[in-house]
Amino acid sequence: MKTFIGSYPIPYCIVDEAHCVSEWGHDFRPAYLNLGWLVPQLCEHRGYSPTFIALTGTASPNVLTDILRELGILDPEATVMPENFDRSELDFNVIKVRSEERFDVLKSLFKNLVGYRPGQPMTNLPSGLIFTYFVNDRQIGAAHLRNELKNAFPELSDAIDVYSGEKPYWWFKRSDRDWELWKIKLQQRFKRNEVPIFVCTHSFGMGIDKPDIRFTVHVMLPRSLEEFYQQAGRAGRDRKSSHCYIIFSDDQPELADEVLDPVHVPIERTSELVQEIPRKQQSDALRNTWFLRNSFLGKDSDKRIVGYVWQHLTLNLPTRERDRRQVELPFDFLPNDLVGGEGDLSERKQQALEKAIYRLLAVGAVDDYMKDYTGSKFIVSLIRRPIKKLDERFKEYLSRYATEGEIRRYLPERKPHNYSEAVLIYAHQVVEFVYDRIERRRRRAMWEMLQAARDATRLGIQKFREQLNNYMAESEFTQPVKELTKRILPVEWFDLLRKAEGVDGLVKLFGACRRQLEEFPEHPGLLLLTGFCRLHYGDEGLRDIGDAFLILRRDYPKVNCYEVAQRLIAVTKERFPTKLDKAVEAILNSDSSREMARLCYAEAPPYGSAYTKALFILVSGVLKILGKDGERNE
Repeated sequence: MKTFIGSYPIPYCIVDEAHCVSEWGHDFRPAYLNLGWLVPQLCEHRGYSPTFIALTGTASPNVLTDILRELGILDPEATVMPENFDRSELDFNVIKVRSEERFDVLKSLFKNLVGYRPGQPMTNLPSGLIFTYFVNDRQIGAAHLRNELKNAFPELSDAIDVYSGEKPYWWFKRSDRDWELWKIKLQQRFKRNEVPIFVCTHSFGMGIDKPDIRFTVHVMLPRSLEEFYQQAGRAGRDRKSSHCYIIFSDDQPELADEVLDPVHVPIERTSELVQEIPRKQQSDALRNTWFLRNSFLGKDSDKRIVGYVWQHLTLNLPTRERDRRQVELPFDFLPNDLVGGEGDLSERKQQALEKAIYRLLAVGAVDDYMKDYTGSKFIVSLIRRPIKKLDERFKEYLSRYATEGEIRRYLPERKPHNYSEAVLIYAHQVVEFVYDRIERRRRRAMWEMLQAARDATRLGIQKFREQLNNYMAESEFTQPVKELTKRILPVEWFDLLRKAEGVDGLVKLFGACRRQLEEFPEHPGLLLLTGFCRLHYGDEGLRDIGDAFLILRRDYPKVNCYEVAQRLIAVTKERFPTKLDKAVEAILNSDSSREMARLCYAEAPPYGSAYTKALFILVSGVLKILGKDGERNE
């Protein structure tokens, strides 16, 4: 490589579909996160390294920030964005169904979209994509849905096929290479309209330049608003009218809300909660957590894995500082019981191993690694550094994501005694950080998507379009909301609420806050603002308001919760007076101190739920005091 670059310097490194760096890098492709330092290192020539050009058709400000960070693009003015994300040619529709109704609804919808008439020859069929997240699931897998559609519409049998990363079950006896070659042919036939309709997973469509896709159907709930916008946005690129549908089930709404609540429910508990419902009956939000649990096995599990890998690597650790040594680790290096799960664990083990290697790289114990697909192994370059350098590398890694104050929370409580211990301590802290920041971000994004779908069925599709556009676009609130995440200053929160005039102001502030909340899911200011703005759509924001007070009381004792509650109650009276009782009750549910109860009793609508609850807390406190006095007198 160096010899080639000596003769032919590389001016640009172009990253297409750059949103994958953010979305896939943290979950199951950690190698993507290495691009920012690897390209300058490999391609440097006479002090010059290639300029990054990162391209993506759809990325929210949050994902753009993540792309800039991971690729090491430091210029804040480097981003070029459209003025408007609204695709007026796309007609959005959201349909809520029971799980057992899903295919019947899809069949009816498909019939209308393609203009099907039994027995009539079908020519000039519209091109369309039917998205699902599973390949061989017997209910909503791409392979199953393709076969069911072929059976339901036999005249269209040759017009429908399946496209997925994983092989469909009828390819199991053939090689992975055969499947990859067949997919190339499928793409070509799709572009020529020989097979105009694909049932596919999200692995299809990126980089496909087909302007005349007339419809997309998500047969289950997308995992984020951004992911939906990317996939639905493959339709109508010729600017002609196209249809984008979501069919989703929400059969266990309370359980879905609980599982997708990163403030109260750790990821390790989600499996236990989801397993209470038979798989066939699980709502889409519950099913989507399967992918989350595959990517995030749990803090303790990931710490054990990184410990297991490091223990093996220390057998080949260089004895002198700055010396390097290569170690080979087969893809199936990890024992099954460390990764858990069911069925074929090979992919799961490989992903878990690569994440462990990446975490050791993040703290400086690994200098580089290569993925050898031919030999089915990782080639890891170990380096021995001074312990002080490990500390610097750890802080440098965290500084890409966190402020100086936030970094302090993750610094080891005790100084390590030796190099091997230091590496493990810092790697464990990387795991802590990833779960606190990235895993919680994923669940928050899933909950926002679920809420948007619920709002669409309850309030109308225009509200859905409004939320989607404001989620993707920048507004006058984007930068101020980013700034408030750097500190905990309630005065800034209420200043933003004051500036968010009318419905338009609240909607824009809501869009800016919900994006940042995916990045900082436990920031009390973001929770409070998002919860308040969401009152415009219904009562779902009460959860965020309650969580804001819970976190303030738990983590920020210097903040005066009483004053925050006073100001929130005042602005609720002014802008959402009919929601006052429920907002006050949400505060009380998280902070039932006597001081807060007195405030809520004085401010809540008389004889309402919050009023009664506050009165009960106050009376209980008085009786408790009287009881103690009585005991002393005796």
